[in-house]
Amino acid sequence: MSDIENPPAFPRDHRHLGHNGMTLRDWFAGQAPITDQMAAYAMGLDDGIDLTCDLNRNALFAVWAMMRYEMADAMLAERSKAIVAAADHSKTLLNALTGLTDILARAESNASGNPEWEYVSARINAARAAIAAATGEV
Repeated sequence: MSDIENPPAFPRDHRHLGHNGMTLRDWFAGQAPITDQMAAYAMGLDDGIDLTCDLNRNALFAVWAMMRYEMADAMLAERSKAIVAAADHSKTLLNALTGLTDILARAESNASGNPEWEYVSARINAARAAIAAATGEV
């Protein structure tokens, strides 16, 4: 769990209080659809559990909580994979956009004598500005 990012579930600025609300792991655990029957089954109790006994109830709740946090950890791990994949995709896209600057320069030199030059020039400048903004070269 320590290697997986676990940001605040509902971020807010409470630095002076020393906390920033519940973590995303806590939120995911609270939302995990783990039932009492699932926890009892995980304990090997196919026929359910007698919840009138404190020992049984405590054991059931411990397993129930453990299963919820296991599911939360799995959700955070999948979330991290998606974030990494999106970042890789963004890098690829930015590399492709950066490569377009050469094409734009050629188009600009070829279109300078064209009657539609104003239109072409405006489109080239807009594309350059978008590429510069996307690559952080603004």
